[in-house]
Amino acid sequence: MNKNYRFIDKTYQQSNSMLLNILISIILRNFATSTLQKSKLYIIIHRNEVI
Repeated sequence: MNKNYRFIDKTYQQSNSMLLNILISIILRNFATSTLQKSKLYIIIHRNEVI
């Protein structure tokens, strides 16, 4: 009985960390794309000012 609980606890911890990793990667990707879009906008605006 104790082994089963240990197995369940282990799988729960693994799935929990996996979900956390997925969340972190989604947040990082959103942050990266938003900063990329801002820098692209800045380049476009800056280019128009130069011309």
